[in-house]
Amino acid sequence: MTDQLPCKILEDLAPVLDRLKRLGLTPLAGPYDAACFGNYIAMLSSDTIGWEITRERGQYILRGLSLTQESAVTPKVFHDLDTLVEVIESYNPRHTDATRES
Repeated sequence: MTDQLPCKILEDLAPVLDRLKRLGLTPLAGPYDAACFGNYIAMLSSDTIGWEITRERGQYILRGLSLTQESAVTPKVFHDLDTLVEVIESYNPRHTDATRES
């Protein structure tokens, strides 16, 4: 899962990477801008949904798009990654109670 993401994005997402992998998510892209407050966009995808995690000035913005139903998840803003991943888990069809054990 991690070979397509720049090191700085991996460092930031490290606390939640295992949970995202258990949900079957893989990266599609990951631009990082050190000159712009360390902002980044990490795009992840599973069989049924695509996620865009934007880090901007210490906040995380989550956008999701169903790949099977042509519906979008309303963008949400988070101050921590754990809460953001809980939202991803609630939308992911592979979610089980085991994914919350991390």
